[in-house]
Amino acid sequence: MSDLITNAFNEIDPRNEKFIEKNTDIVEEIYALMEQHGVNSQKELAKLLGKKESEVSKLLTGIQNMTLRSITNLEVALGTDIIMTASKAKEKFDRMNYMVCLKQTQTVSNNEMPTNKVDFQMGKMNGFKLKIA
Repeated sequence: MSDLITNAFNEIDPRNEKFIEKNTDIVEEIYALMEQHGVNSQKELAKLLGKKESEVSKLLTGIQNMTLRSITNLEVALGTDIIMTASKAKEKFDRMNYMVCLKQTQTVSNNEMPTNKVDFQMGKMNGFKLKIA
């Protein structure tokens, strides 16, 4: 890399770098939620928001800064949280019940000695909570 480019990268304000990282994370989450909820295009998302497709495009490309209001509107349109506070995430996690199951099988190949294969499977089970310390 040339010295000019190296110097330019070294001079990036850490606040701008963090802003770009957060914005990218939020946009990736929006696209994942769109897919999860069957929203196949920016045009469909714009319709859900009651906005023009160009406005949604500006939000998702970073041309227009997302505000807490615009993120909240996206959350309402998609019916789920895009961002949440750490305490809210912990509360949501604590309400989930998980059980880890251990499955052990023996496999034999080409007259060799049996070997044990261990698989971990995770599933949700009501009334059971496993906490790892």
